[in-house]
Amino acid sequence: MMDNQPNTSQPYVTETLQDNLFETFKIFWKAGYSYGKTGRDEDFYARVLEDIMNMNQTDFLKKYNNGN
Repeated sequence: MMDNQPNTSQPYVTETLQDNLFETFKIFWKAGYSYGKTGRDEDFYARVLEDIMNMNQTDFLKKYNNGN
C-alpha cells in the first residue's frame, strides 16, 4: 500500500532584497543602541560602517548576523 501524504517540505527560498535590508537595519540599530547605552566600543560602530561600504551585502550579513 502506498503512502499518499503530500510532501510537507518547502523549497528553499532565497532572501529578498527587503529581507536583506531589514537584517542590515537591525545590525545598525543594535550597534547604535549598544553604543548609546554604554558609550563604549566606539570602534564597533565605525567598523560596521566601514564594512558595509567595503563588503558585499551577503558577506556583511554573515559577519554580523550571529544567527539571529
